Amino acid sequence: MAESFDQEQAIADYTRLMEAGPVAENEKELQALIERANAQGMYFDYDRESRAYVLVESQVVRYNREMDERNRIIRESVDKPWLPLHDGE
Repeated sequence: MAESFDQEQAIADYTRLMEAGPVAENEKELQALIERANAQGMYFDYDRESRAYVLVESQVVRYNREMDERNRIIRESVDKPWLPLHDGE
């Protein structure tokens, strides 16, 4: 069974590792954490406004979700024969 992904804990772990000193010392643990986030369609970023690390939805996941919604709307649309096909009809 796949291990659940706790976003708050992942951010806390990522912050701890990034602030611990040289990244090379924690490279394996950091890489594993990044890979777990990527598997959830997320990536770590630094929010300058809040001065904290955050998890952000990847652009690919966002794009796919938007396209799924667009396709759902298209599937549910119905022909409107009462509307003109072109201006002036």
